[in-house]
Amino acid sequence: MIQSPPISLVVVTRDEERNIARCLDAADFCAERLVVDSGSTDRTVEIARERGARVLTRDWTGYGDQKNFGVAEAAHEWVLCLDADEVVTPELRASILAAFRDGEPDVDAFEINRHGIYAGRLINHSGWYPEWRTFLYRRDRARWAGREPHPYVAFDGRMRRRLDGDRCLADHVAENRAEGTTGLVVRRPPGAVRLQKVVGDLRTFEAAHPGEGEPREEREQDAGSTECERVHHGVSILRARAS
Repeated sequence: MIQSPPISLVVVTRDEERNIARCLDAADFCAERLVVDSGSTDRTVEIARERGARVLTRDWTGYGDQKNFGVAEAAHEWVLCLDADEVVTPELRASILAAFRDGEPDVDAFEINRHGIYAGRLINHSGWYPEWRTFLYRRDRARWAGREPHPYVAFDGRMRRRLDGDRCLADHVAENRAEGTTGLVVRRPPGAVRLQKVVGDLRTFEAAHPGEGEPREEREQDAGSTECERVHHGVSILRARAS
C-alpha cells in the first residue's frame, strides 16, 4: 500500500452535495481532506464526513479568504486546493504520488494544468487550455490573493515545477477520459449552459434588431459593457418581446 503523501486537500463548499463525494474520492491519496463549509442546506456536510473529511463551518467571506482560512487550518505543510466541482484524474494522481515518492520535493509549489468543460464539452482553445495554475504548494510560500470572485495563488517561494496530468472540471469524468483527458476535470454548473443559450439568443436578436430597446446613451457605452451586463439587459429585451 502506498503511503499517503503529507498533503492536505482543502475544499470550500456550500450546497455541493452533487459534487463533493466525487471531489473527495478522487483525492483520497491525501493525508488529510479538509472541507470549509459556509452554511450548506443540503447534504454536503454529511457526505463529506461520510467520506472521512474533516469539516469546518464558517460564514462566507469570499473565495480567497475562505481558501486561506482552510489552508491555515490544514494539518500539513503541503496543501492542494480544489473547488468542489473539480476532480483529480488518475494521471494527475500518479504524478503527485511520484513527486512525493522519495520524500520532500525540492520545490515549493507545483503547477497543475486546468482543463475546463463548458456545456458538456472539453475546451481546448480560446485561452482556456492549457491553463497552468499553482494549486499544490507549501502553505508558507503562497497565499490566495486578487479580486473576487476569481482569486489566484500568489507564490513567493524558490521554485515551481509542472505536474503531468490536468486539473479538470468534473463533467462525466469517464466520458472525458475516453476523449483523452488527463489530469483534473472541472464542471460548469447547469446555469452556465443556460447562460450560453441566453447569450446565443441575445446575439441572434441583436443582429436582427440592432439597438432595439436600448437608449442612445447605453448604445454609446456598449463598447465598455461587460458580457454579464449585456446579457442582463438582453434578457429584459427578450422577456419583453416574449410577453
